[in-house]
Amino acid sequence: MDNDMFVNLLKKAKYEKDMNAIYKILKEYEGLIVKYSIVNGKFDEDCKAIIEAKIIQNIQKFKKI
Repeated sequence: MDNDMFVNLLKKAKYEKDMNAIYKILKEYEGLIVKYSIVNGKFDEDCKAIIEAKIIQNIQKFKKI
């Protein structure tokens, strides 16, 4: 995904609350989300959900896109 496409997804996610854009952003970072969802050597689905929720919340806090 190039920078312009990513910026457009962020704008749609923030200003239009486009669920498809949010989904694409989460898919783009899925590898990192899964990596940081491992607790004590085991994948933790709750941790993954919390990380995804935080990403969605923080997209709304962006001041300039």
